[in-house]
Amino acid sequence: MTIDFLAKFLLTNIVFSSIIFSFFATFFKKKEISVIETFVYSLGLGPIFTALILYWMILLFPHKSNLFYISSVFAFYGLLSTSVIAYCFKQKNEIKENISNLFLTIKNLFKDKKKLLIQGTLSLLLIAVCSVTLVNYSNIYLKNPLEGHDVLVYGTEGKIYYNDKSFKAKFKAYDPKSGFSYFSLHAPSFPLQYTWEKLCNSFLNSDTDSYFKSLSPFYGFLICLTTFTLLRRKSLS
Repeated sequence: MTIDFLAKFLLTNIVFSSIIFSFFATFFKKKEISVIETFVYSLGLGPIFTALILYWMILLFPHKSNLFYISSVFAFYGLLSTSVIAYCFKQKNEIKENISNLFLTIKNLFKDKKKLLIQGTLSLLLIAVCSVTLVNYSNIYLKNPLEGHDVLVYGTEGKIYYNDKSFKAKFKAYDPKSGFSYFSLHAPSFPLQYTWEKLCNSFLNSDTDSYFKSLSPFYGFLICLTTFTLLRRKSLS
């Protein structure tokens, strides 16, 4: 794995998703959903919200600089972070109580050997899935070129959005500069992931597409992680 890939992956998929998680856990928390579950369900939201921000910024403010769109994304997550931090300062006692309850839940888990065995077995399965995914990330997904109709089309669209900073070609279903014709009018959410990578590359002095190629296996992994989380809830009931 290259440093630039790790930077884009950790920033978008982990840091941004964690900020969204903290926002939901703070302002939209539900007793029937644990903090751990909320975090798992939030892991895939970083790339999605980033694409949404880029969509509205490019739609409303086309032909701006790379710095403008990068700053817009960071401003959004900065606003979410500020609101969470401000709330935390006002609710110190409640936060301490939630942390204490979390540690108490973990402590009680170790007292029940049956639950501990089930949790341990599921955890080992999850670790196995993570290991296989990591190996595939390094040796397959990040090294092979983009291939297949959908990936090539979406990748080309994302590059056009990056170069033009507008959706003009999308609306016309044809890009005269490259001669690329659109065979469908799907929403640009997935292509914008490549646009985001190209924006990041412009500041990282890089020209890779490794982050874009990793998205499908990443969400495949999240499906496994969500299944694990649901099975965990079932085993504890």
